[in-house]
Amino acid sequence: MCRYAFKTYKPHFVCFECRKQFKRPPIGDVLNQSGKLGLLQRIERARGPAMRARIERDAGTTLEGLKRDYRTLVSKCPQCGATMADMGLDFKPPPATSIRAWTRIRALLRVGFTWHTCGCSGPGFIPANATDYHAYLENRAHYFASRLKSVQRSASLDAATRVREAHHWNALLDALSAERDRINDHVAQKRPGRSDRPVRSPGRSARNAMRRPTSC
Repeated sequence: MCRYAFKTYKPHFVCFECRKQFKRPPIGDVLNQSGKLGLLQRIERARGPAMRARIERDAGTTLEGLKRDYRTLVSKCPQCGATMADMGLDFKPPPATSIRAWTRIRALLRVGFTWHTCGCSGPGFIPANATDYHAYLENRAHYFASRLKSVQRSASLDAATRVREAHHWNALLDALSAERDRINDHVAQKRPGRSDRPVRSPGRSARNAMRRPTSC
């Protein structure tokens, strides 16, 4: 059941410095205070990309811009002042003492993984070890590449939407590539003289190359 569709819940933001989760005001409440709630609703209810683009052009902002402004306002940690991450309503934080679990969650965030769902799936995936994380990266590489290819081949998307969507998937692929580089650097530091065995993904060769991964 898509339970999040029937009630407005406070978003779950996480501070990785404090290793704590904080519930923040929903976007509707924040934008209502600034007088922009009506604009948000008009953009979200627009019938088709052309109408949405016209509303955004007249308003001088976009849906993504409104959401970015909202996150800027509510993402400051109330304890330490660090910037928090919007992890999604299904995120369930591990104990603050579980350093490895928090490290893996932060690694997932680096490659675009959050717990934003409709409420059907419950608490999301957190890799139990480095092997699970490597397998996740491989699966994500296949998925991101397939979505990028689908966008590039789509005949139903207008040019502006195609560019925006392609940029989104390319950015995720770049983040995943940077994460592989980080893992390679970590492996090279842990195992001197064996840095010629990089993390390669996707493909079976990646699993062979990471048969004995170090902790992420």
